[in-house]
Amino acid sequence: MQVMGAVAEFERALIRERTKAGLRSARAQGRVGGNPGLRAGDREAIRKLRLTRDESYFRKLEVSVEAWLLLVRRYRPDMTWGDLARFITVRTGQAWSVERL
Repeated sequence: MQVMGAVAEFERALIRERTKAGLRSARAQGRVGGNPGLRAGDREAIRKLRLTRDESYFRKLEVSVEAWLLLVRRYRPDMTWGDLARFITVRTGQAWSVERL
């Protein structure tokens, strides 16, 4: 297992090194990465990105609702929001905060 871990770390280091070299090469050739609309501050591109991010967030909540909503309903009257957030984080393995609940 230790050898496999060492090989995995080495492979990750190689990937990181090659990625940085590729970005340096692209920069040297005058190319810039990223979304051109976001770099230019295009309001429509920013709006689309926010909508996509929010939609993805709510889809993830929908998928996991059965794991956490029952806990909130069961324990909320007796627990503070902070305690409940920590409790649900431990039970579901997802990071929860008071604001998120």
